[in-house]
Amino acid sequence: MATRLGRKFEPDVVDSVVTLLTEQGYLDDASFATAWRTSRESNNPKSSWVVQRELETRGIEASMASEAVQDMDDDENAYAAGAKAARRLAKLDPAVSRRRLWGYLNRRGFSSSVTRRTVERLLQEADEDGN
Repeated sequence: MATRLGRKFEPDVVDSVVTLLTEQGYLDDASFATAWRTSRESNNPKSSWVVQRELETRGIEASMASEAVQDMDDDENAYAAGAKAARRLAKLDPAVSRRRLWGYLNRRGFSSSVTRRTVERLLQEADEDGN
């Protein structure tokens, strides 16, 4: 906040505004980090590593960002993200589906082991539903 305000306002004005907003509870990095994580898990699941990097690029200290994502379940988030994609890919050849799911999950920062487990689970479920 201080960086952005500092582009247009004098340092003493920036300091007083940041102090006032902090005292009133509007600038709370821990709450922001938790809300960001919850939003990611609900709306656009990504790996804990990616969410941590997103928080850090938004000015959250590394230790606080790490704490915010420490108990994220990458397996569950990968499944949630992959399930949406798997429905779209259901009519494709299984090999094509596998490759596209793998790329989709990797682009969201999930490790190879998490991606492998998730892709196998989703393809197995699709196969069971198809029979």
